[in-house]
Amino acid sequence: MPPGYSADLATLFHSFANHELLQGQLPLVAREDDASEVRAVIALIAQYNAGLEQEIVPPPRL
Repeated sequence: MPPGYSADLATLFHSFANHELLQGQLPLVAREDDASEVRAVIALIAQYNAGLEQEIVPPPRL
């Protein structure tokens, strides 16, 4: 991940995690071929047992 990206996303999960987004959903499981960025997001979802609404997440820096 780009420097600071993981920390920023973790901060967003800490501040805005929404448990209702996962109600009725199967748990996410990382696959062997998932990129490290995907694995990091899955780990945050599992840690907080919640998701983020897309409006909360800023666009990635290019």
